[in-house]
Amino acid sequence: MRPYLDDVVKNIKDHLRQRGKKTAPLEGPIFQCLAMLTTSVGPMLTSSMHEVLDIMFPWGISDALYHALTTIANHIPPLLPAIQSQSPVSSGTKRSELICRTST
Repeated sequence: MRPYLDDVVKNIKDHLRQRGKKTAPLEGPIFQCLAMLTTSVGPMLTSSMHEVLDIMFPWGISDALYHALTTIANHIPPLLPAIQSQSPVSSGTKRSELICRTST
């Protein structure tokens, strides 16, 4: 899978950058793809994910984004601080509690 990761991440970033355009893809499948990729290859994505995270947050917190962020934080723990620093979710909500913790 390693030889294909750069191309897969590039396609994800390209689709995320289409936000606001008439032909933009739906966000749910993009975030689901990213969550499944993170689950399957985990830390191999660490170096690529910082830029992807920057592109993900402007979409606003949706159920799909929330699930993807939770999956990323659980499978790539070094990215948790980056997720927490960008998360617009207010403290005290159930979602922020999940984003702020890692799996044990």
